[in-house]
Amino acid sequence: MLTLLLSMLALYAAAQNSVQVSNCDPNSVFNVVDLSVTPTVPVKNENITVHTVYTVPAEVSAGVSSFSCSFNGIPFTPTVDDLCKETGCPISVGEHDEYSSVTVPNIGGKIVCDMKWMDSDQSVMFLCLRTTLKLASSLRGRFENMDLERTKFYSNSTEVVAYEPNVCLAL
Repeated sequence: MLTLLLSMLALYAAAQNSVQVSNCDPNSVFNVVDLSVTPTVPVKNENITVHTVYTVPAEVSAGVSSFSCSFNGIPFTPTVDDLCKETGCPISVGEHDEYSSVTVPNIGGKIVCDMKWMDSDQSVMFLCLRTTLKLASSLRGRFENMDLERTKFYSNSTEVVAYEPNVCLAL
């Protein structure tokens, strides 16, 4: 019974996973035509792929690429690199259709990452994309390899089993 309940909780947690990609600066120079991500329900330790279609109105031959992330609201130090080393320059006029993949980490929480392409003095935003990844904690992983003390008690004629630390399951 416990295994079945934990499996159902793990499935519920997996259903709570989500990923969204958005244009974080609608006034950027590059026009974002389409943004999509697959799969729409991310799975830990598997890849997600972001598909971006954007148009470039004027050739870009220099700039910087900034990448910043936060985990549950705690920011990490952003990276700033030469745009041409990241993308290859010049970035030509016209429509660009690009794919980027990353492996979903095996953690629970909210990860927000911004990717920004700017001119060399960072005063003009070429492109800004925000990826928001929400991953539910896996209860199953927390119960595996744990020796939990089990205590039964009754509440309103329902048998309740308490597991330390602080987990209650109604049976």
